[in-house]
Amino acid sequence: MKRGYTADEYRSICKRLREIRPDISIATDIIVGFPGETEEDYEETMQLIRDVHFDASFSFIFSPRPGTPAARMPDEPRLRGCLMIYPATQHYHAELRSYVEHAKSGPLTTPILRWFTDTYLNGLAPADPAIEIMFPDKRTSLKGFPRSLLITAEKDPLRDDGKRLAQRLKAAGVRVHHEHFDHEAHGFPCSEGPTEAHQRVMSIARDWIADISRR
Repeated sequence: MKRGYTADEYRSICKRLREIRPDISIATDIIVGFPGETEEDYEETMQLIRDVHFDASFSFIFSPRPGTPAARMPDEPRLRGCLMIYPATQHYHAELRSYVEHAKSGPLTTPILRWFTDTYLNGLAPADPAIEIMFPDKRTSLKGFPRSLLITAEKDPLRDDGKRLAQRLKAAGVRVHHEHFDHEAHGFPCSEGPTEAHQRVMSIARDWIADISRR
């Protein structure tokens, strides 16, 4: 991707920053499925994540942007699948009932959600074409998107966003497994401990990953 530094140089910079400012927070953007990416490349990315201990990350599947060199590169090997847990695919929009119904009913409130999104946008308007990768299906077609497992929770401002994405993926011909949890809130797979719902998500994800891993 024509980065002007190596992974080791990046590790060194992060290490020095933490030595100077131990309470610093470091976030990152991660793209997987870049044309030509190998299993070894992916594992090196995962090792970098483990080494740096990022405080937050924004992870995306590669999508070609017209006019860029990457858009002209061969798209093999392709990702076998994409696992999405209560995905956010647009800026706050009142037309989605869950943004209003669960604005303050769970750990992720609508004000917090908007703050996270606006912070990531860093002054860019939600309609700016430069951020189309953050909002799949707004300008970029979902056709050719990899097989997907999508998890949504009932008590979550993102509920309807995820449900709508599942429908649009299916309409684009993508093979989608959508699991909705009727009694759970945002964060239940990872923030509430080994609950019954957590165990179910882990079981579903494990079986799905095993299935897509078969050649």
